[in-house]
Amino acid sequence: MKLKELTIHNFMPYKGEQKVSFPQHDTQNVMLLYGDNMRGKTSFLNAMRWGFYGTAVGRHLRAIPRINLVNIEAATEGDWSMSIMLKFSDAGKDYEIRRRIEKRIMSLCLNMMPISKRVLAYVLMVQLSLDIW
Repeated sequence: MKLKELTIHNFMPYKGEQKVSFPQHDTQNVMLLYGDNMRGKTSFLNAMRWGFYGTAVGRHLRAIPRINLVNIEAATEGDWSMSIMLKFSDAGKDYEIRRRIEKRIMSLCLNMMPISKRVLAYVLMVQLSLDIW
């Protein structure tokens, strides 16, 4: 398998869209990821891990909850969407994996209230659309 490109949108510390193209040379295709502590190197790896396997891990290999994968700054500005796109090739065939999380608002009616008050008694629940927690 040979990685071609990773596109990250609002994943952990990466706000907005970030695109990384991996070297494609036949013999010189090593890419080093270098930076200070707490600057996103592990998050970069987690973006690929989440793309391939649907999970990201933190310290002591504990799964990171999906809500913590969305960039905090983007979420406070109202943009709860997060996505990963991985392009790679294997055995001469090209592949593309896409994973996405979006905010979904559902309304629930409180059944214990009289019908006249139910119209005003909606509760908005924010869930991530990948699946229901």
